[in-house]
Amino acid sequence: SAIEQHFTMKLSLSLSMPLLFSGWTYMASGVVTCPGGGVCPNANTCCGGVDGDNDNKNGSQPSASFFHGSSCITGKPEDPPGACCSSGGGACGGYYNCKSMPKSKSTEFVCERKPEYSDLPEVGPRILPRLKPCHLEPSALENVYGLPIKKKDDDNDAMWMAPYYSTIPLERLSDDEQSHRIKTVVISVHGSRGNADDYLCCTNSALPHEDQNPAKSSILLLSPWFAGPKDGPISLANTSATNASVLYWRYYAAPMPNWLPFSFRYGADSINGSVSSFTVLDTLLDVILALKLPHLKRIVLTGHSAGGQYTQRWALLSNHSLLTQYEDWVSSSRAATEAKPLPSLRVVVANPKSYCYLDPRRYQQDSQSFQIPSRWEFLMCPLYNEWTWGLDNTSHSLPTPYKTQALHDVGGIAGLVHRFKYRPVVYLSGHMDVLPNGQCMDHIQGPNRRERSRRYYSYLQNAIYTNETRGGKPVHHRVEVPMVHHDHCLLYQSPKGQLALFGNNLDPRGGGRGETGKEQATQHLRSHVRSRRFDQYEHR
Repeated sequence: SAIEQHFTMKLSLSLSMPLLFSGWTYMASGVVTCPGGGVCPNANTCCGGVDGDNDNKNGSQPSASFFHGSSCITGKPEDPPGACCSSGGGACGGYYNCKSMPKSKSTEFVCERKPEYSDLPEVGPRILPRLKPCHLEPSALENVYGLPIKKKDDDNDAMWMAPYYSTIPLERLSDDEQSHRIKTVVISVHGSRGNADDYLCCTNSALPHEDQNPAKSSILLLSPWFAGPKDGPISLANTSATNASVLYWRYYAAPMPNWLPFSFRYGADSINGSVSSFTVLDTLLDVILALKLPHLKRIVLTGHSAGGQYTQRWALLSNHSLLTQYEDWVSSSRAATEAKPLPSLRVVVANPKSYCYLDPRRYQQDSQSFQIPSRWEFLMCPLYNEWTWGLDNTSHSLPTPYKTQALHDVGGIAGLVHRFKYRPVVYLSGHMDVLPNGQCMDHIQGPNRRERSRRYYSYLQNAIYTNETRGGKPVHHRVEVPMVHHDHCLLYQSPKGQLALFGNNLDPRGGGRGETGKEQATQHLRSHVRSRRFDQYEHR
């Protein structure tokens, strides 16, 4: 078959590739102390207090008794300071001004790119929605907690620990009042900047207002931190340095075969301790289930950018019971027979640079179908279907013992493909995330992140799971957010982002969408002409 010929050609070819990496700034850990009181994640901009002391001039959030001190505008180290909008509320990132746009019966409050950046579309579209600045008590951003993963070989009393941020430390959930209140757990995975504290803060700002106070919220937020060597020693609030060692992952390219940076995103083992980044998530979920929170109904896992790559690969490979329950649920009506079913799980994959394909086919513009690339395309990009862009395994493959074990456990690639359709995955994409990026392995999936998302979703419906459903419902879902580019805060705060994170109509245990997944995928691909017109207007 054509696929068999692909693998024969793949194994017979051994080529080295020049690797090109675009400019990037690492975000070290730490907090910003705000003049108005409180703290913000590193590289954020502080807005003034919101407890009535300045008539809410920053417009960050409605006045509330649990807000004290400043609120925070997300940012990067290289960005100018953000702007706290005095009219209409909200805030804008450092490359934008607060803008009021009168309409016939109302005024729209947006962010407009500053004139001095008009020739730099890479900073973002011309018009963006306003941000909701985040606010958390200092303890949530200053304290890093340690998740015990496994014992160290050289000392039976010492543990390898994975750092994480949390609105409520897991240890405190043994308290009856705290544990009885939690109904939802949201886990957000950071991108390549390693800014787990910013992800915690942004995700909190995306919650309903009544749930943004951790002391009263029914939602527990967790943000694992896959730290790199440049973060240096990390002090953990719940353990001493004498009996624990923090796990670190590579953030920069290394010699073959470990040549891909940000190794946590594809499940690689840590630099120390030999622990897969996917094992960290498996362990975190085990700990949450072991707490036996009496009213816990739902767990939402989301990751953006490199975190989106992480969550998509984990959803494909993991054998965790929160994922396998969906296969059991469809095949044996487990939900109806089990006395106490597990909490539901939703995996929201947001704006990743690439996806792991399940076979060597990719979308071909000429035929408008999914075919194996031509021999010329293959020679130009021989690693296009290697792990993590696909499931090939040659001498160039990135070493990932977790993936090797997962394939063994299910009897090979066919087993992964069969069970993946049952898993509750939502693909969340910013409509304006259209700047080209990545290497040839990424480009062969599409010219930009949005197009790659559309093509991958169409691939699942029209190439892999043709005429198949997940227990009578579409295979996975896709949500595209208008007016949002590559920004995790705006994406999660948007109405459609809220749908992707919390909407009941995307839950396989609840009602599904009216249209089939195949119909959705076809509409996504056919909308590219209208989308390009919109892009030209927004980026001008």
